[in-house]
Amino acid sequence: MNDKKKTKSHLIREMTELRLRAEERTRAKTADLKQSRGADEMCRLVQELEVHQVELEMQNEELRGVQEELERAIDTYTELYDFAPIGYFTLDDQGLIREVNLAGAQLLGKERPRVVNKPLAEFIADAAGKEAFSQHLESVLQIEDTQKCDINLKGKNGRQIHGQFQSVRLSARDCETPNVLTAIVDNTTAKLAAERLKEVSFQQQAILNNILDSVWLKDLEGRYVIVNNSFCQALAVSPEELLGKTDFDVYPHRQAERNQKVFQTVLATGSGSYYEESRVDPQGQTTYLEKTQSPIFNVAGLVIGVIGVDHDFTNRKNIENSLFHQSTHDSLTGLYNRAFFDGEIERLAQGRVFPISVVMADINGVKTVNDSLGHAAGDKLIQLVGQIIHNAFRAEDIVARIGGDEFAILLPGADKEIAEEVVGRILTCDKVKNGQVGIAFGIATAENGAQLIDALKLGDQQMYRMKLEQRGSKPTRPPS
Repeated sequence: MNDKKKTKSHLIREMTELRLRAEERTRAKTADLKQSRGADEMCRLVQELEVHQVELEMQNEELRGVQEELERAIDTYTELYDFAPIGYFTLDDQGLIREVNLAGAQLLGKERPRVVNKPLAEFIADAAGKEAFSQHLESVLQIEDTQKCDINLKGKNGRQIHGQFQSVRLSARDCETPNVLTAIVDNTTAKLAAERLKEVSFQQQAILNNILDSVWLKDLEGRYVIVNNSFCQALAVSPEELLGKTDFDVYPHRQAERNQKVFQTVLATGSGSYYEESRVDPQGQTTYLEKTQSPIFNVAGLVIGVIGVDHDFTNRKNIENSLFHQSTHDSLTGLYNRAFFDGEIERLAQGRVFPISVVMADINGVKTVNDSLGHAAGDKLIQLVGQIIHNAFRAEDIVARIGGDEFAILLPGADKEIAEEVVGRILTCDKVKNGQVGIAFGIATAENGAQLIDALKLGDQQMYRMKLEQRGSKPTRPPS
């Protein structure tokens, strides 16, 4: 700035000297003309001189206007330079500070006179920073392009400042070596905020990694931006392999399409989604998942992403399935129990899968086996008959043990002829023919829901009639 003030005063001095020389030359010419010219010519010359004088005064007026404009420009530049929020430094090739604005001096916590002609390295906080600055300065002097680096500075009261350096080489004019113009921005607040954000991110990731459920977060394009360890382990991939990927990079195409459909619905509606999903691994093990997806909103209330949680509830599902199986199945034979059978009668009576045939069955001689050989032998006999009956009927047929030695079967969509054919196969099997087991059957068919209860009664009556006919036959032998 001292050079700028010298330029201004130098310009004013030159203008004053020019005016004085012009006046002296005019007086000298006027004196010569008075001695050698006549009166008429003298008047003409004086008039010309007066015209030139007016022209000179007009030029001087213009020059004063230019001078004032230059002064205003210099003042504006000075204000912009000194009061800019960025610290500006002019350095020589050794890193000495030749000029500095107010922001730069304040950045270093010093008055401007105490900064000028000092090495900038003197204000750098650590040895690593000084080495980085030395390399930065050397690079700037060698390469014309702008160079950048981050260096910590010593601020006021021992405060450390994270400085963002941006330097460019200035062409040498009045000096032998080029200077360097360096702009330094106090990036401390942003740096601390970034570090804090990084800490918070680490804390959030630590929390997510300690959640047993699989957790993920996607951006608006469906790319994974956050995943926890449980999610990565479930897919047998690392976080690095998932980040930035979509479901189509991770899952089979059909499953990826299902996931994408739910994701798009959450984005479109701005509301969460819940559903259950089962997966079967190559070993045949089934995994049950509760899947929730919820939108993430910004402060303006706009959806900016989706967070998902996959909860593995396989153990609970297995327990529920086990409890349901126990509540609907007979513990001795594994067939359906009486409660489930009665429920199916009500359900089928309201349906349209007619005709429905009913087969009633009763084991001969169970009481004799229990009395002679014990209830364990009787249980084995019941289990054997239950297996024979179950294997004879279709998968869609309802085979139930409805009493101690009684069984009942519902055959949806089967007429009496089909039922008789199945019973016939049972009566001609080896275990029945050789007398190992004896079974009495009764068959009836309902053509509609109103006839179903009557068909049960009719089948029961026919079973007891057959049982009476079989009383004179060879007694049942318990299974060995």
